[in-house]
Amino acid sequence: MSGNGCVLQAFVVALIVGFVGWFALVPASPSVMVTPSAPVEVTAVVVTEVPYQACVWNWHSEPQPQIDALLAEQVLSVRVLRENGAVITAIAFGENCNTPNNPPRFAAMQTDFTLTLTGNFDDATLGMLVGESVAAIDAVATLTTFPGPNPGYLDLVVNGSQRRAWLRELRTALAAGETGAALLAYFE
Repeated sequence: MSGNGCVLQAFVVALIVGFVGWFALVPASPSVMVTPSAPVEVTAVVVTEVPYQACVWNWHSEPQPQIDALLAEQVLSVRVLRENGAVITAIAFGENCNTPNNPPRFAAMQTDFTLTLTGNFDDATLGMLVGESVAAIDAVATLTTFPGPNPGYLDLVVNGSQRRAWLRELRTALAAGETGAALLAYFE
């Protein structure tokens, strides 16, 4: 930003601070008058220019071992998940900002989860395991913060075959009372 831009920015900040100070003098009601105990002082704002470095963005995922450990504890505490050998893992998905001479900075967009099962399951049992897994993920969410602002996916892997559903849609279906095989309709 040029020198004139800095002066303009300082002027705008001073104008805002002055306006806020003046606004405090406006009576709140006809019978109440607010007066400042000291004059409002406006100080200069110093703006330090930081050069912009363009990012070269690329998709990136990062394992979440701390969340995986909490998920493993939760699976052990839910009998039906434990007895069926369920494994739930988490991975943060987002983008890396790559700039010259700096290590990549990861910007998480969401946390995705994988429910892995081995065995033969009818649709009702499989749907029930999905519902219990979403409950386990939500229980872990009360203990830690998942990376990224979005809810992410639940990948369902059964005997190596994978399907994917949005967690948001599964939570909505569960809240509406859907269970069992009906939950499998949300997986692609």
